[in-house]
Amino acid sequence: MLHNHAGAARFACNWGLRWKLNVMEYNQLPHPSIELPTAVDLHRELNSLKKTRFPWMYESSKCAPQEALRALDTAFRNFFARRAGFPRFKRRKADAGSFTLTGAIRVRPNEIHLPRIGWVRLKERGYIPSRAHINSATVSERAGDSSRSAFL
Repeated sequence: MLHNHAGAARFACNWGLRWKLNVMEYNQLPHPSIELPTAVDLHRELNSLKKTRFPWMYESSKCAPQEALRALDTAFRNFFARRAGFPRFKRRKADAGSFTLTGAIRVRPNEIHLPRIGWVRLKERGYIPSRAHINSATVSERAGDSSRSAFL
């Protein structure tokens, strides 16, 4: 499930980046330009395409691609403000898989409950206070071998 969520986030980020690049190329042609789509615009378009072209995305939480598109929006804002380089496509093999979830996240002493995934054991003990109110959680891949990768 963790790999599915990371894959959905990576796909949404790459899909959104391709969409924005297409708009930027279109704006260089001699006609009235259009605005770059925001994360909300891209998420609406992705949701409309989910039913027909990407039904496999229903296996993961809606938060993973949504937060990936928000991160892409932030990357573009940072690029245009000259704080960072141009956003790049995410690669399955080279980039560590990660995704962010929001919503009903609960904590036990050794476990965390993530939406659509369920209870996940934590390696650290007492790392997160059990009475903490958590708004979002970012899960990232730590190990390099995809067959034995550990998400934390």
